[in-house]
Amino acid sequence: MAFISPRGERLLTAWWLRNRTWVLWGAIVVLGLLALVRGGIELWRLVGVSNWMGAVDLNQRHGEIRRWFADLPVYTDALHAGYPPATYVLLWPLLGWLPAWPARWLWAMVNLVVLSLSFRFALRHSGAENGRERALFVLMLLAPYAVPGTLGNGQLGTLLLPAIVTALWLLEPGRPVTWRKDLLAVALLVFALMKPSLTAPFLWLVLLRPRRLRPAILVAVGYAAVSALAEAFRSRPLLVDLADLKGHGESTLITDGLGHVPHWMAQLGLGRWHLVGSAVVLAALGVWVARNRDADLWRLLGVTGIGARVWMYHRPYDDSLILLALIALFRIAKLDRRSDGTDMVAGLLLAAAVLVEVAPGSFAYLEFPWNIAQVLWQPLVWGAMTIFLCSRSLGPLGASASAASSGLR
Repeated sequence: MAFISPRGERLLTAWWLRNRTWVLWGAIVVLGLLALVRGGIELWRLVGVSNWMGAVDLNQRHGEIRRWFADLPVYTDALHAGYPPATYVLLWPLLGWLPAWPARWLWAMVNLVVLSLSFRFALRHSGAENGRERALFVLMLLAPYAVPGTLGNGQLGTLLLPAIVTALWLLEPGRPVTWRKDLLAVALLVFALMKPSLTAPFLWLVLLRPRRLRPAILVAVGYAAVSALAEAFRSRPLLVDLADLKGHGESTLITDGLGHVPHWMAQLGLGRWHLVGSAVVLAALGVWVARNRDADLWRLLGVTGIGARVWMYHRPYDDSLILLALIALFRIAKLDRRSDGTDMVAGLLLAAAVLVEVAPGSFAYLEFPWNIAQVLWQPLVWGAMTIFLCSRSLGPLGASASAASSGLR
């Protein structure tokens, strides 16, 4: 299957060779300015703003942890307590033992260290060959609202997604299997499950890609143990807390957030079936992963990231999940060796995705037409990326870009 006609490929190649220098440098300048401004504002929100806009989610988690370990109501009294019991044990080392302000500074330092290591790891696998390409790669991840917005709100994605990717890399087939690697990967996966709506879909990769059950079984046992530890600090039974959690989150799932299946179903008048819709998306993802378990890991991560973004309630900062698909597209544009236009289509989709992802996240809650990027263009681009990355015509990528007619060169 050719993704683009030979004539179209020749025209695009000619245009790109004439204009690539100014296009790449223009993108670097614009994305760099966006990343600088957004990063500065959101980092200041995290550590310097004292009103409700500063680290709003982190402050809520801090208060919930305090109430949880004081055996006070969490799911019935708190406005936004939508996290399972294990979350509060997993977050305690970062938040629970410190007052609010020192906890915000610790959170900022940990996030910045993790982000720097994550970008270094992703760069090693990106296929970027020179300083210009490396700058473009990093800035296409930093300039969109997702990473800065996650930092400013004190959300969890900037810690949990690196944990997921690292764990799956440790479990890659073909690597020596040791208890040490398995236990480290399991610890990272259990940590990542502090926000199951963000990371649970990636468990398909844990279950199916390594072709062995030990990691998945250990993750289930570990998460159950953390949940039991969390309940040891409570006087109420676990099932009662879980019932309160379900009741608290039911209305939020379909009325809040943006760009997810429960919200779309509610708009169609099918809100009461939202769990069925989410289950269908999750099951379809599992079937696809089972049939493509040996594909390039980043391609699997990209498709799973899109599925994880739409299957359940999320807000715009959770577009950090879409960044995995951007990395997958960048790799295809750089490393795909065929002459059927695959690399060019990947490059075009990457440019479209970056354009819609850099739209201000706050615009999502404005009236039409200000919210058109998030309400219309984002889902369309996500769908196009999913179709492309799911294509059976995409084979293994080359180990180097030396023979590629790359769309980013």
